Amino acid sequence: MKYFNHIVGNSLGPLRALPRVQASVGGCRDNKFEDGKVIKALKYVAAAAVATLAPMSASALTYFSAYGDGDTYNFSDGYQSLVGVALAPEGAGTITLNIVNDIGANLRFAFDLVAETLSGVTYTFAGAPVTPDFGAPVAGSTQLVINYTGANVGDQIAFAMSAVPVPAAAALMLTAMGALALVRRNKQA
Repeated sequence: MKYFNHIVGNSLGPLRALPRVQASVGGCRDNKFEDGKVIKALKYVAAAAVATLAPMSASALTYFSAYGDGDTYNFSDGYQSLVGVALAPEGAGTITLNIVNDIGANLRFAFDLVAETLSGVTYTFAGAPVTPDFGAPVAGSTQLVINYTGANVGDQIAFAMSAVPVPAAAALMLTAMGALALVRRNKQA
């Protein structure tokens, strides 16, 4: 309130010089209103107007998970998810998630998109643009930043995140390549 007293009080400075105002209400001629009370009431009205018109936050999504905007995901947390839903229409917003490799082993951050209906979504990991369903090594800490241009009521974003050992990722890739080779071989026969 001190901020509003300073701003609104200075802008209403000329009103402080007003003498006491006498009013006649309902036949009573001796009602007196001190200018301090009027100014105080005007300050509350101004404060309410500023609070109503001011933007509130970077993301107005409601989160139905252990993680939300501004939280930190540690590799030691294991498999986790983030689910955000717009309960009211909103303009552009940003979701920032801090990613920390607190284990120190050769691990990659795995990001698996489950659902996304927000408008104009872009993903940035460690300062570089990425596509959903990516995996990336993390040494120390970095950020996953999700920007969107708007959301309607019911729009959502949901994704799973986990730390995956690098050797497991390599084995998975080799297995997938082997399966593709078998499919190709069977088609030729």
